[in-house]
Amino acid sequence: MLGSMVQKAKADKQAESVEWAAFKQFCSDTELDKQTAIQKADVQKEALKADIEMHDSEVKRLAKEIADHGTDIEAYKKDAAKATKDRREERDIYMATHADYSESIDAITNAIGALKKRAMDIPQAAAFLQSLKSNGNLPADSKRALDNFLQGGISVASKQSQEPEVNAYEFQSESIITMLVELKDKFIEERTTLEKKELVTKQAYDVVMLDLRNAIASAENEIDKKAKSKAENVAGSTESSTLFDETKAARDEDQEYVTGLTATCQEKSADFKTRMTLRDEEIEAIEKAIEIISGEAVSGNAEKHLPSLLQARGGLSFAQFLSSAESPSNQQKAIAFLNAESQRLDSRVLSALATQMTADPFKKVKKMISDLIAKLKAQEEEEADHKAWCDEELKTNKKTREDKTSEVEGLTADIEGLESRLSVLKKDLAALAQGIAEINAAVAKSTEIRNKEKATNEQTIVEAVEGQTAIAKAKKILSDFYKKSGDNTALVQQKSEEPPIFDSAFKGQQKANSNVMSFLEVISSDFARLETDTKKAESAAQSEYDDLMADSTKSKEAKEKEQKTKEKEQLEKTEELSNKNDDLESTQKQLDAAMDYFDKLKPSCVNVEQPYEERVQRREEEIAALKEALEILNGEGVPQGPDALYSSTQGGNLDVDYR
Repeated sequence: MLGSMVQKAKADKQAESVEWAAFKQFCSDTELDKQTAIQKADVQKEALKADIEMHDSEVKRLAKEIADHGTDIEAYKKDAAKATKDRREERDIYMATHADYSESIDAITNAIGALKKRAMDIPQAAAFLQSLKSNGNLPADSKRALDNFLQGGISVASKQSQEPEVNAYEFQSESIITMLVELKDKFIEERTTLEKKELVTKQAYDVVMLDLRNAIASAENEIDKKAKSKAENVAGSTESSTLFDETKAARDEDQEYVTGLTATCQEKSADFKTRMTLRDEEIEAIEKAIEIISGEAVSGNAEKHLPSLLQARGGLSFAQFLSSAESPSNQQKAIAFLNAESQRLDSRVLSALATQMTADPFKKVKKMISDLIAKLKAQEEEEADHKAWCDEELKTNKKTREDKTSEVEGLTADIEGLESRLSVLKKDLAALAQGIAEINAAVAKSTEIRNKEKATNEQTIVEAVEGQTAIAKAKKILSDFYKKSGDNTALVQQKSEEPPIFDSAFKGQQKANSNVMSFLEVISSDFARLETDTKKAESAAQSEYDDLMADSTKSKEAKEKEQKTKEKEQLEKTEELSNKNDDLESTQKQLDAAMDYFDKLKPSCVNVEQPYEERVQRREEEIAALKEALEILNGEGVPQGPDALYSSTQGGNLDVDYR
C-alpha cells in the first residue's frame, strides 16, 4: 500500500510538472505576444501623433493665411473705394472746368461772329472784353493780353471816340478779332489738354481698379483653396486622433492584461514551488515509512510473533488457507473477494467474472481470469500508445495553433498599417492631382490672357505707328503748302462788293497753321508715347508671363515628381497588401484547420471521463485483483485465514494488530 502511495505521489508530481510546464510556456508565449503588440502600438501611436501634429500645424498655418487674405481683401476694397471717391471728385472738377472752357469758347466764337457781322464801336468792344476778362477760367496770359490791349489800343480809340462823327462808323476791331481768335485757339488747346489729362487719369483709374479686382479675386481664390485644404487637414487630424485613441485603448488593455498575467504567473510559480516541496516531503515521508516497516523491528518481529498470535486467537494460518485453495470454500472466498473488488473498483469485468465463477467449472474460470489479464494488459499497451499519440498530436497542434495565431496577429497588424498608409497616400495623390490640375488651368488661363493682351498690344503698336505715319504725312502736306504760300506775292482783295483794294499778298493761315502744326506735334508725340508705353507694357507683361510659366513649370514638375514617387509607393504598398491578405487568408485557413483538428482531438485526448493516470491506476489495480484471485484459486502466495481475502493492493485486512 505504501509502495502504491509512493508511485501515485511521484505520478502526480510528474503530471503536475507537465501541466506547469505547459502553463509556464503559455505565460511566456502570451507575454511575448502582448509585449510585441504593445511595442507595435507604441510605434503606431508615435506615427499617429506625428500625423496629428502635422495636420494641426497645417490647420493653424492655413487659418492664419486665410485671415491674412481676408485682411488683404478688406484693404483692397478700401483702396478701391478711395480710388473711386477720388476719381469722382476729379471727374466733377473736370466736368466743371470743361464746361467753363466750352462756355468761354462758345462766347468767344459768338463774339467773333458778332464783330465780323457788323462794325462795333470801340467802347462796345471794350465793354465786351471787360466782361470776358472777368471770366474766372481765363488763363493768366490771356488776361495780361487783354489788359495790355485795353490799356493801349482801346484807350487811344476812346480818345478818338470823343469825335462823334468818326466814332459812330469807324471799325477798329480787327486786332480784337485776331486776339479773340488766338484766345479761342488757346482755350481749345487747353481744353484738349484737359481732355487728354482726363483720359490718362481715367485709364490710370481703370488700371488701378483692374489690379484691385484681380487682387481681390486672387485672394478669394486662395481663401477657397486654403479653406478646402484646411477642412481636409481637420478631417485628417480627426481621423488620426480617432485611430490614436483606439490604438491607445488597445495598447492600455494589452498592458493591463500583461500586468495581470505576469502577477498570476508569478503567483502560480510560487504555488507550484510550494506544492513541489510538499510533494517531495510526502514522497520522502512515505519512503521512510516503507523503510521502517521493511526493517527488522517490524517485518522480523511480525514473522516471529504474528503466526502464534493468530493461532492463539483461533484463526486459520496462511498455510492452512493455501492448502485448501481448490476446495469449495476457497472458491466461495475467491468469489467474495472478486465481488468486493468489483464494488471497490467499480469494475464490471470483475463482477462478471465473479458471476461466471458461481456457475462455470473452476478450471474454466482460471482460464478466463488469465485471458482477462492478457486482455487488460493489451488494452493497457494500446491506451499507452494512444496516450503517446495524443500527447504528440496535442503538442504539435498546440505549437501550430500558437504559431499561426501569432502569424495572423502579425499579418493583421501589417495589413492595418498598410491600409493606413494607403489611405494617406490616396489623400496625398488626390491633393497633388488637384494641385497639378489647378496649375494647368492657371497656365491655360494666363496663356489665353497673355495671347489676347499681346494681340491687343501689337495692334495698338501698329495703330500708333500708323497714326504717327499719317500725322507725318499731314504735317508734310501742310508744311509744303504753307511754305509755298509764304513765298506768294499776289495781293488779295478784301471784299467783292468793295472797290478792288489790295493791301497785302495772300500767304494763307500761317498763324493757324502754326497752331495746327503744334497740335499735330502733340498728337504725334502722344502716338509715339503710346507706342513706347505699349512696347514697355508688352515687354513687362511678357517677362511676367515668362516668370509665371517658369514658376508654374517648376511647381508642376515638383508635384509630378512627388506624384510619381507616391504612385510607385502606392503600387508597392497595394501589391504588398494583396500579398499580406493572401498570406493572412492562407494562415487563417491553417489556423482554422488546426482548431478543427484540436476539436477532433478533444473527445479522445482531452475531454475524457477519467484522466489517463486514473485509468492506468484502476487498470493496474484490476489486473492485480485478477492476479490475486488467480493466485487464490491456485493456492499460491495468499494470506491464510477466513478473513484474509482482500486485495494486497489495499495492504490487506488481516485484523492483526502490529502495535
